[in-house]
Amino acid sequence: MIAANGVTARYLASKQLPSLRRVVRIPKRWDRIVELAAERGTTLPREPDSKALDQFLVAAKAADPLRFPDLSLSVIKLLGAGEYVIQLPGGSVAGHFGLAVKDYAHSTAPNRRYPDLITQRLLKAAVAGPARPYENDELEALAKHCTEAEDAAKKVERQIAKSAAAILLESRIGEQFDAIVTGASDKGTWVRLLQPPIEGRLERGFQGLDVGKRVRVKLIHTDVERGFHRLRTRLTTVTETRNRFDYDVAILGGGSAGYAAARTAAAAGLRTVVIESGAEVGGLCLLRGCMPTKALLYAAEVLHLVRHAEPWASVLKTLVLTSRK
Repeated sequence: MIAANGVTARYLASKQLPSLRRVVRIPKRWDRIVELAAERGTTLPREPDSKALDQFLVAAKAADPLRFPDLSLSVIKLLGAGEYVIQLPGGSVAGHFGLAVKDYAHSTAPNRRYPDLITQRLLKAAVAGPARPYENDELEALAKHCTEAEDAAKKVERQIAKSAAAILLESRIGEQFDAIVTGASDKGTWVRLLQPPIEGRLERGFQGLDVGKRVRVKLIHTDVERGFHRLRTRLTTVTETRNRFDYDVAILGGGSAGYAAARTAAAAGLRTVVIESGAEVGGLCLLRGCMPTKALLYAAEVLHLVRHAEPWASVLKTLVLTSRK
């Protein structure tokens, strides 16, 4: 895929056509990435170097595969978001720092991503003849629109996932969790719990923390409507709660896909919940914090089902739930 996207970008440039490039700029927090590498015994260059970063990550994964996801998440957060820009014939734009490539254009998924469809139309024009499907100013506007639309979609998906996560945690207020810092700025400090992998905001004890730091936190508040979790650090008191569902992964919606995901999670030793109501939920899956876009259509039903779920049976170390009717 990466090779195909690179070839596509270079082919359009060779035909003197503009292209819609996917770029990830040089990270502003490279110094923090250097610190994370140093903590693991690796020295990265003082100036941003994507190839050196790639070599460090490959080595880190081989050396400690169990903890690598935490390091990977920290680096991804520090790299920053991608965006779409237009490259004109003879011009130059930033490359994709995260992939360590200069030329990159999304082109392999026109069935599900609009920027890929734009690129396919440009490729068709490059092969068929001189007629161009877009003027430069149209491409500029489309690049801006695609970036903004992607950001808006991610924001809504995060909101839905956070609301579902708040439901999962609302009976566990007072418990302590191991976590890793995923964001630190003037707007607030955020952490991701290691089990279950859910993100929340630190309300107290965040002074001096930075991305990638391990902390021990206590859940003090959830807000389902806002998708909010508030935590504080370095507290030792543990408050036990009763009558709660104790699980690591939630599968929303049954069916073959849902149960396949549940069996995979259970085989990995994770405590897994299946909320079996495919007709209402449409076979949604919430697995390690990842929820499909389709969840947007069923958010209200999901929240209702989780709130009114009750234990039903135990199958293959998987707790199966059905909704009350």
